[in-house]
This record gives sequence, structure tokens and C-alpha cells, in this order.
Amino acid sequence: MVTTRNEMKMMKRVTVLLMAILTISLTAAAASPKSDGYYGKTKVAPKGQVKAYPFDLGQVKLLPCQFAKAIRVDHNYMRSACPVAR
Repeated sequence: MVTTRNEMKMMKRVTVLLMAILTISLTAAAASPKSDGYYGKTKVAPKGQVKAYPFDLGQVKLLPCQFAKAIRVDHNYMRSACPVAR
């Protein structure tokens, strides 16, 4: 099959046009919905009463456990490795 120069130009234009349409449609499909600043993508009305409220981290005390022990050991090591002038 022999194609003329005009046919080649037309095929090239159609290919570029199709690629542009595909790129625009994929970009629009991949765009997230507008967020209203809520935690998720969309805001949902609560079905019950809110029972959780923010609190200061200073109010948190870690009970005795392996994790607390590891934190204490790490803290003591760091203080011995890099003593701070007092």
C-alpha cells in the first residue's frame, strides 16, 4: 500500500489529535474530586454523636511495657553519647 505525502500528514495530524484527547481525558479521570478540607475526599454527615475529641499529647502517659523500656534505654544511650552542657 503506497501512501501519498498528504495522506501521511493527515495520519500524523489525526494521531496527534487522538493522543491529545487521550491525554486530556486521562488527566481529567485521574484528577481527585475537590476536597473541602475534610479528612477524606468527600464529606459525609455523621450518623451518631461524636465521642472523640482532640487532646494535648502532654496528657498521654505510656504504661510500663516493652516499648516504654526501649524508649528509656534509647534515651539513656543518647544522653550518654551526646552529653548536653547544663
